[in-house]
Amino acid sequence: MSTTFQRIIRCSWFVVVGIMVLCTSLIVRADSDTITLEVILNSWQQEIIDVIKAGISRFEEANPGINVEVRQRGTWDDVVVRIVSGVAPDILSVDAVRTAEMAQSGVLMELDDLIAQFQLEPKILPAMWDNAKMNGRTYSVPALESGPRAGMLWNKDMVNEAGLAVNPDEALTWPEFLDYADKLTRINADGSVERIGFDPRNGQNTSLNNIEPLWNAMWLNHDTHLPQLDSPEFVQGFELLTERVYQKYPAFGGSDGWYVISTQKVATTMLGSYAPRTIQTTNPGINLLTTWSPHVDGMKTQRLFSWGLAIPVGAEYPEISMRLIEFLATDVEFQLDLFSAVGWMGAGIDLYGVLPDYIDDPATMWYVRSLAEAEITTAHYPHPALGTAQRLFNAAKNKIFNLEEPADNALKEANRLLLAEMERDGLIP
Repeated sequence: MSTTFQRIIRCSWFVVVGIMVLCTSLIVRADSDTITLEVILNSWQQEIIDVIKAGISRFEEANPGINVEVRQRGTWDDVVVRIVSGVAPDILSVDAVRTAEMAQSGVLMELDDLIAQFQLEPKILPAMWDNAKMNGRTYSVPALESGPRAGMLWNKDMVNEAGLAVNPDEALTWPEFLDYADKLTRINADGSVERIGFDPRNGQNTSLNNIEPLWNAMWLNHDTHLPQLDSPEFVQGFELLTERVYQKYPAFGGSDGWYVISTQKVATTMLGSYAPRTIQTTNPGINLLTTWSPHVDGMKTQRLFSWGLAIPVGAEYPEISMRLIEFLATDVEFQLDLFSAVGWMGAGIDLYGVLPDYIDDPATMWYVRSLAEAEITTAHYPHPALGTAQRLFNAAKNKIFNLEEPADNALKEANRLLLAEMERDGLIP
């Protein structure tokens, strides 16, 4: 259990009573024949919330007597206090980090029985369920912000200008990929970098969750339950990138923006299925090509990611809540509306059967094809220490890329700190 949630659950009786009074005033049942569900969503942009609300309106029309109130989450702490106060919302959107922390804290319902009752498991992409499970139990249903996470987006005009041939159906090894990136890099007369082929800081390029399968690495040993941020796979991966980018181009500092490729300052970056639409909206003239991300062994690898919809402990109408969750996770019309608005591909299997009819962009269509063509498909997996692991991994990464510490030292210290926090929180068996 995270120490943050431990502190919240031990909050004073006066705070609990205050929250109960406040939340009770927020949720008013329309009448005795109407059931009102409260859905708490992530702090997504208004365009996304509007699409979700429109979909929920269709659900309400098809289910007379059910009223749904949609609100956006404040802080996670506020949500946990509400749950332990006995005034839980009915549905809560969660990512892998919060799924694990809240399940460990005992504030999310186990959903396996309801999932079986609604026969939901075969309606969701199989690997997506890994985003929702911890210790063999399921705590959320993959839905909303979902889809393939690992595609290498290239500025096609830059590729053509450099005289390169990039094959969308081929996975390069990391050295092969970095050779391509060198040919896409442009240096000014004064030695400054006008354009970098590949910046490891950008997008999902070296996020912990995405880089693991591409380096054949895992931050947690699932047999010993011990962290291994300092494994040889992580060390060697960082050493290669440091040598080939930050040491080779010492004038280049890099940028941690997600969509730097849209500014023409970088030629290729790793992003998910949502990205082509976002990039082309920002820069309508950009011509994109998507390929497999590099892999240490040249394997075609896809990483699936999904937020999930969970039911907090104490929610008043679990079965009715699951009915709404089923709709949001599997209704094809709703998922198509979400895809059309923001590029999210969803987690429902039926969606992927019709998506090709709605996609005319090859850079986006690649992500759909990748689900059938990947040789390795993995997903983010919840763990109570995942958030801490990500934070320490990123801190070590910055030290390595800033040439402040060698990779083995920085990662060894990150792993030491992670182990200490996991021991403190009782996460080491």
